[in-house]
This record gives sequence, C-alpha cells and structure tokens, in this order.
Amino acid sequence: MWPTTGYYLESSVAEYLPGWFMGLANDEDNQGEMTEQRIEQWGNQILAEF
Repeated sequence: MWPTTGYYLESSVAEYLPGWFMGLANDEDNQGEMTEQRIEQWGNQILAEF
C-alpha cells in the first residue's frame, strides 16, 4: 500500500482504501519531478516488509 498524501486527485481506481493506493502510483503528467523520490521510498518500504 502507498499513501495518497501529496497527490492531487479527486478520485482514482488505484485507491484501495480511503487515503491508500494499492501499490506505488506515479503521476508523470502532473508530478513527474516526484517520481524518482517516490520510487526510492517505495523500494525502501518493500525491502523493510521483506
């Protein structure tokens, strides 16, 4: 799961629970500058979960 915090959205089919995406969501159209940071954070989260 990945938090929706920091994303600009009204709704998303990727929102699993209120405030949470199922997996990492990247918004290349509106927040492409955040992609690298989000991938790094998500990778660290996955490693910690294993």
